[in-house]
Amino acid sequence: MRIGIRIEEIGVFRNKAARDDAVLSARVRVAQLPVRFVCLARWNQLKDDASMRGIRWPFGDAREEALAGFMTVMNANDVWLTDGSRGMIQVANE
Repeated sequence: MRIGIRIEEIGVFRNKAARDDAVLSARVRVAQLPVRFVCLARWNQLKDDASMRGIRWPFGDAREEALAGFMTVMNANDVWLTDGSRGMIQVANE
């Protein structure tokens, strides 16, 4: 859990550093996708764990919004899952 939050904090720092460079900013958002995928897949467990440990949950309160943001980054950067799909059907339906 702590690793995911730390990676997200690093991503926020990188986003600030890349804000004037659209290409670098897009790369930062794509690089964050694996962490976001895991957090979406294990949302309740990880969010509860963060709460119990007194750690700020960096992905917002609404899983649906986090999923929408994830899909926006995937679609905007032409990212595909290894099975050739764009969908998050299993993750979205959990």
